[in-house]
Amino acid sequence: MVSFFNIFKKVNYDYASMIENIVVEMKDHLAKILKKKGTITSKDVTDYLKELSATFSPLGDKITSKTKVFNFFLDRPQPLLKPFQFFIYLNSLPEYFSIEVMGDDEFAGFILNYESNKKEIEVRCKYINSGLPEKPTKDAETLMKKLIEKRLFVKDSFYE
Repeated sequence: MVSFFNIFKKVNYDYASMIENIVVEMKDHLAKILKKKGTITSKDVTDYLKELSATFSPLGDKITSKTKVFNFFLDRPQPLLKPFQFFIYLNSLPEYFSIEVMGDDEFAGFILNYESNKKEIEVRCKYINSGLPEKPTKDAETLMKKLIEKRLFVKDSFYE
């Protein structure tokens, strides 16, 4: 079983640490596959997401062997993650893969992006990057600030 589930056993887990652990677990898992095989297939991602008990977006396209973008939720194994959507992008392989986390509801405006060819994980301002007329909520701002305090995370050039 994936070590990912161990992060849900801790008491009083804050969102910043939870998001950090999830993204680090995902990036490490996918990086191992990429290093070993030189690529990451749709089957590799779907098998991994099944292990995580992820649910796929009902609005997304049917996943095939050619799928390069995966949109999913992790609220089944951890209900606290209900306001977050996760994405894995394989479009830029073999150069790099990407992982993105986007907040909704009380975390609307939160967006985090990791590209495997970079060391840091970028916390972005959704309002600027996506063009949506939605400024980050207070909870999203708090989450962004907590993550930026951690060594692994950086803010993008548009973040205020």
